[in-house]
Amino acid sequence: MSEFPESEAKAETECVLECKNLSKSFRQGPERLVVIDHINLCVKPGEHLAILGRSGSGKSTLLHLLGGLTDSDTGQVMVGGQNLTQSNASQRARIRNKKMGFVYQFHHLLPEFNALENVAMPLLLGNAKPKLAYQRAEEMLESVDLLNRAKHRQAELSGGERQRVAIARALVTQPKIVLADEPTGNLDGESAAQIFQLMRDLSERCQTAFVIVTHDEAMAESLHRKLRIVDGRFTDPND
Repeated sequence: MSEFPESEAKAETECVLECKNLSKSFRQGPERLVVIDHINLCVKPGEHLAILGRSGSGKSTLLHLLGGLTDSDTGQVMVGGQNLTQSNASQRARIRNKKMGFVYQFHHLLPEFNALENVAMPLLLGNAKPKLAYQRAEEMLESVDLLNRAKHRQAELSGGERQRVAIARALVTQPKIVLADEPTGNLDGESAAQIFQLMRDLSERCQTAFVIVTHDEAMAESLHRKLRIVDGRFTDPND
């Protein structure tokens, strides 16, 4: 019997990530504030999708729902053919570790570890053999042009270098999809452009889909597709 609600052997649909009828609300005093309102979404393998919206529109909440980091009120999320919504906590953690990567506005590197150790961490947590984990981590650091900084801790890296390490960490498990929340929002314009181009290049090379929450209209225009959230629902992105 499979450990997951959906069998590992099940053939994947054309959606590497799919949500149906996804809703989320929060209590605000005596009332409930609807943040995500019955959203449906299909992200195809290798697709680059931008999600736009004003501050407080629910962009980050949606990303947390898609990553199984927050429970929804209604609906379900499927990742690589597996039902993330119906999985228990340990099953969700395994699905995230094997099939998903995450990049945030702030790098969230572990300060006590160097760049190589940070990148290898998802593989080690997934019970990979240390030798193979560090070999793969070195390859990923080389792909983001930071192999020469492998032994440096976060305090010794620039903001752009830290974010490149975070991207290498997100991709080291060769996930089917990466969820990125304002990944260049904490960088200057030049560094942001470099990080964004790096993400696109690595995505195409690894055939990994990206869902990027951003307020950067120029970035969104350069992706395969863009969606805008207004009042908890997707609207015409050109509005």
